[in-house]
Amino acid sequence: MKKLLNSLFLISIAVLFFSCSNDSGPFEDEFVNYDIMQLVSQNKEKGTTFSFYVAGNNDEVIYTDVREVIDTTKVKLGDCLLLGYKTMNKPYESGNIIAIGYTPILNDKLRVSEDGVDNEMPDWKRDGIYLYSIWRMGNFINVHGRLVYSDEDKELVVVIDRKDVNQENPLPTLRLIHRTFDPVENFEREFYASFDISAIWKFDWLEGVQVELNNLNLKQDTFLFYK
Repeated sequence: MKKLLNSLFLISIAVLFFSCSNDSGPFEDEFVNYDIMQLVSQNKEKGTTFSFYVAGNNDEVIYTDVREVIDTTKVKLGDCLLLGYKTMNKPYESGNIIAIGYTPILNDKLRVSEDGVDNEMPDWKRDGIYLYSIWRMGNFINVHGRLVYSDEDKELVVVIDRKDVNQENPLPTLRLIHRTFDPVENFEREFYASFDISAIWKFDWLEGVQVELNNLNLKQDTFLFYK
């Protein structure tokens, strides 16, 4: 299998939560939502547009802030981010929002193992993930968890076996793999990540996917997501 090395940014939310305005932020009695969503577009005329799906729902929600609020050198158009915002309509209804702040997260696309993960990386479960939550958002699999911090090379990827694609397996297994190339004991850091699985999700023969990982938090290692 080709090297799966990612630049894995384990982000401290408290430190790298970028403000969307010049004021002191929300007052204590203001309710702020925090969700992972996709940055769709941004310009002076139409402001900033975000795409969001409630977990388990296939109806797209479009949010718009009339301002330009995202530094696109930190979050590219098309990438996902963790956004703090106030909604101007009912919860999870398309319309205008006021973005309060945001955090860049890890973004990646579904990888393919030509000969199968179990054959090419039999020890892929060696380094586990302390999983808080995993959910589908449209064509994305989002993950919130904790990993052992390391300054060395590491990877966090989602991988499908090529044979599952060739054989049109209606419920293929995707492996969520965390791997450090020089394992050491160290402190852990929280992370958010979003994986674009549209390359497989687009097929009519697909009924859903099951995501498998080495979960260090709960005994559940497999999670099913249906269309």
